Amino acid sequence: MKPIWTIIITVVATAAIVGGGTWYLIDSNAKKDKQTLQTELDTLNQKIAEESATSGTVVTSGATATTGATVTDETASWKTFSSAKYGFSAKYPENWLINDYVSESKRLYILSPDRKAKLDAGRIVRLYDVSVNIYTTASELPNNQTKKLSFENWIKEEADNYGFTSRKATTFDGGIGYVGKGTGEITTYLMFVVKNGIIYQIETGESETPSSTEQSIIDSIKLITPDVTADWKTYTNKDLGISFKYPNTWKDIKFSKIDQTNDANKANTGINYNVGWGGGEKNYVDPENAFNFNLYSKDFVSVPVFAAYSKSIDPTWTMAQYNENHVISANTALAYKSINGKAVLAVNYFNMECSPGLGMTLIVPTKNLNHPNLFVHITFDLTKDASVKAFEAKQVASQGDACDMKDGYQPIADKIMAGTYSAAIDAQKKILEGIANSYNNI
Repeated sequence: MKPIWTIIITVVATAAIVGGGTWYLIDSNAKKDKQTLQTELDTLNQKIAEESATSGTVVTSGATATTGATVTDETASWKTFSSAKYGFSAKYPENWLINDYVSESKRLYILSPDRKAKLDAGRIVRLYDVSVNIYTTASELPNNQTKKLSFENWIKEEADNYGFTSRKATTFDGGIGYVGKGTGEITTYLMFVVKNGIIYQIETGESETPSSTEQSIIDSIKLITPDVTADWKTYTNKDLGISFKYPNTWKDIKFSKIDQTNDANKANTGINYNVGWGGGEKNYVDPENAFNFNLYSKDFVSVPVFAAYSKSIDPTWTMAQYNENHVISANTALAYKSINGKAVLAVNYFNMECSPGLGMTLIVPTKNLNHPNLFVHITFDLTKDASVKAFEAKQVASQGDACDMKDGYQPIADKIMAGTYSAAIDAQKKILEGIANSYNNI
């Protein structure tokens, strides 16, 4: 009989996982399409089914089996650590300790009083009894910074080199992954599981078979939907009646009214606003990514192509209505979606004098009573992404110029909107979605 802990296979409805793209694996190049990801999921689920059939035993992690007798939950009085940003929580006994490195290095160490005493005495021991390591992309996995393999390919090609052996497919609290042994100087219990696009590494400190307390800690771990805005700053403007969050790594937003005496603005009848981080060509957060952020009325037409709109916007529009009513001729949405009926997200193609590019734009109507056509507008220039650059170079080499690349950009835009094109671009997409979801009228 194999040890129970080696067969942690939770019976869950995997349709809820694969449906709607609630999780996906993306390496830095991430040029997998949905079919490839679906194939990986199907293969992994088949492995889980085979494990269940072979062993004849299914253990539901995080649940207590019932036999008619009253079962006491020993974790009921335990403390709880949770990370909204990285989407997980874990319980631990009241007299145990945690070392929270989640915000710094995405690691959580849970240790017993005995281990703490050994560490205080200078003993050479592991720093934890149970640890949780977080990888927000597959490229962050051990020994994967150069190869940038997907999670499944990392399991096939690098897991053995890392010392992750005796692997078996498993499910854990709605996530899918593998459980086995960590074989280095010490053999440990080791599991990698993926949910909501995040990879969790759960490991014991020095035990191949978790103790009853360690197992209860592992079973208490819950994988929840991450909140990307959990540690963001909040921008509030009472004059305009708006409030929203933005990443804490961004500089503080400065608000200013555009000079109406300027000749370029004299003809405009609306009140025009600009919000930014210094203005001019330095009006972006990350020098690696061209960025602009504007609040403006419908009458304001500025030089930047992304700000040249002449009509208000309705978040219930279809993409065809958006292109017909809201975008100048040189700028066309190739992919588009409404966010909770209060904002729109579009991947735009633009081509000015045979100089094409892609941008990802968020537009949030403010519904300001004094300025009803005022809206928040944020754009990321995607042409600086390495994979987009490579595509452009290939197209130019093939057709001799860059004057007509719209059709070529279409599959890229579709993948961007699906979150399967590039880890870097998907991170930007999540930022825009987080801003939209955090937006409130005040």
